[in-house]
Amino acid sequence: MKKRFIALAIAVATVMIGISASAQEWNDAYPDSSTTGATQIVHLSGSITGIMESTAGGCTEGFSNQCPSGHTCGCLTGTAVKVSSPALGEGAANIFATVDNSAAFATLEDCAPVYAEIDITAKRDSPIFNAVGGLCFEADGDAVFNGVMGLVTTSKRFTTTGSAGYTAVLKCATGLCGGTFHMALSFKGVAE
Repeated sequence: MKKRFIALAIAVATVMIGISASAQEWNDAYPDSSTTGATQIVHLSGSITGIMESTAGGCTEGFSNQCPSGHTCGCLTGTAVKVSSPALGEGAANIFATVDNSAAFATLEDCAPVYAEIDITAKRDSPIFNAVGGLCFEADGDAVFNGVMGLVTTSKRFTTTGSAGYTAVLKCATGLCGGTFHMALSFKGVAE
């Protein structure tokens, strides 16, 4: 009886070591993740870079379709811009951002609210985020664009919730901007 108990204890210990090794392999392969009970917390971080084009009128895609009646809005569009993220992998994104110029704020009214949709297609996941924030133009025509983004739908890795803060710099592509910007956006948050 004692030998059976020792054999059973060894078998259970071997299985537990195997499970622990599998969990360690997952965390080593995805260093941006941790587990809490049955829920996997994913630390979102990364960057989105590429060309943004500015056109008159609000954007019409999804959440970016936020130009109130009677307001003057602009649309910033980035198609197939580059995404790099440990949690999502490498990929591309389409960004649509409505800038509500009629709701401008700050002393010189050089800042305005922004409503955006960010559709990401990456190696590990393809989430869609809605984003709100503010865009402020600088004297040289460049702009800063900051705010928060929230997960819209569930995806392969995110089934409960997700959000991130973001900050972006829009640099004029040629002299005084004629509507083309080089964008560098970084984001950081969590999802599960």
